[in-house]
Amino acid sequence: MSLDIMLGLPRPKRDRDFIFVVADRFSKMIYFILYHKTNDATNLVTLFFREIVRLYRVPRSIVSDHDVKFLSYF
Repeated sequence: MSLDIMLGLPRPKRDRDFIFVVADRFSKMIYFILYHKTNDATNLVTLFFREIVRLYRVPRSIVSDHDVKFLSYF
């Protein structure tokens, strides 16, 4: 899996102001998950498990351009 976060989007009506992008490197399937910028990395991990792990199980490797502290939550 590959993870990325897109920030700086205009604020829509639902108050979701960033997109959590998860890409499966094997099947090239991409998931766009809308989320609140104010929540921390632990909430993002629970979102990942609720939306992605239920479909694919726990991935063998996760690639991200974020720091080690962010990936340690996974």
